[in-house]
Amino acid sequence: MVANISIYKITNRRNGWVYIGSSKDYYWRFRSHWNGRNRYDSPLSLAMRLTEKDDWTVETLVMVDKKHRWNVEKEMTLYYREKAPGCYNVNIGVSHAAESRAKISTALRNPESRAKISAAAKSRCGAKNNMYGKHHSAATRAKMSAAKKGDKCTHAKKVLDIETGITYTTRNAAAEAIGKSTTYIAKHPERFVYERRQYKK
Repeated sequence: MVANISIYKITNRRNGWVYIGSSKDYYWRFRSHWNGRNRYDSPLSLAMRLTEKDDWTVETLVMVDKKHRWNVEKEMTLYYREKAPGCYNVNIGVSHAAESRAKISTALRNPESRAKISAAAKSRCGAKNNMYGKHHSAATRAKMSAAKKGDKCTHAKKVLDIETGITYTTRNAAAEAIGKSTTYIAKHPERFVYERRQYKK
């Protein structure tokens, strides 16, 4: 198996507390945590609300394959619970059991469940959306722009074609060069390897 999953560590520079997680794109996951800090009440989200983005760092601890993902994440979480001043993780490397995954899958395919999900989504559309007919002011847009500056695009990763030894600047470029779709690139990790990046603030 290809080791394409990052076991990452998010660190609060103010107090040294950490959060351990896993993702194929750890910086995208960090941004997801940050952007969702006001929507959730997890220990990490609550801490992020009291800080600035520059107070946090994110880094890869180790790259693993899918088979060992949860075990390694659990080991790393337990390790940093002992080593770090504090740990924001509530669950330790938890993965749903096969039975649970089956129940979730069945529920999502249930017509009644799908109808409820659809109704909930429609309740936020059109005039029911709190931003309907409104526009951000120039000052707000400027603040949003300033907040995003310095963030690196997490999609524009270089791709190495192991068969030819050629490195492409993006997945789209690789797909175009070999006459395949980007889906083909994504489904053949044994041939195409994404560049590992170290994101810095």
